[in-house]
Amino acid sequence: MSIEGIQAEGKAARLAGRRQVVFKGEIRLIDRQFGCIVRDISTSGARIACKQMLAKGTALHLFLPKYGTFPCLVAWADQGLMGLVFVDGDSGGLQRLGDKARMLGLLDAKPDQPGHALAAGA
Repeated sequence: MSIEGIQAEGKAARLAGRRQVVFKGEIRLIDRQFGCIVRDISTSGARIACKQMLAKGTALHLFLPKYGTFPCLVAWADQGLMGLVFVDGDSGGLQRLGDKARMLGLLDAKPDQPGHALAAGA
């Protein structure tokens, strides 16, 4: 599936439960890793803030302490922010993501409703 197709599916799912959060995270690439702050998250992706920008379509892993590692693609990047789309890297990936979303209360969220602002590293 193209990044545009993933984005279209992600937008529909995100409208069902995007939460504003503040999580410390880490972007992991084959040859490097760097920190980021997750600003909002849904069952389909996340918006992150970081100093290093990556090109649209770049494959990476988003590591969230206490929640796990999620394979992603960069959907967009602009002025210190990037939109990530979660992709299923293995057969159980979407199930694990759904389990994490339930723990975060994403599946019960109203569209664009702010969630609990969690302290970094929570």
